[in-house]
Amino acid sequence: MDESYFLYWEDTGWCARAHEKGYAVLFVPASHVRHKVSASTVGRSFDQYYYFTRNGFAFLRRHDPLRIPAFGIYNLLFGLKSLIEGNPKPLRGLLRGVVDFIDRKTGALVPKGRRSEPGKYGSG
Repeated sequence: MDESYFLYWEDTGWCARAHEKGYAVLFVPASHVRHKVSASTVGRSFDQYYYFTRNGFAFLRRHDPLRIPAFGIYNLLFGLKSLIEGNPKPLRGLLRGVVDFIDRKTGALVPKGRRSEPGKYGSG
């Protein structure tokens, strides 16, 4: 899987690359996957929306650029809804995700005060 995503969208990118190479990507509705929701990030947090937004745009840039405007509008509306509901963290995460997508930043966020490689946050 592409480590540049760090969190979110890496499995989708993996499936898209497999499909582009001619492999069949199947959906098995009867299958069951046990997944601890928000094990890596806290639900409705800055980190969750940051990675979802940044990596969603990165995925679309690589695999379906015509959907970027719709993804942007959806995320903006969701962020505004969260703000109206009194939770500004998603909107801040979304906006930072967009900025870092434009700057082509990848990997994990680096805590303030730490340095990283140009264009990259962490080792991923």
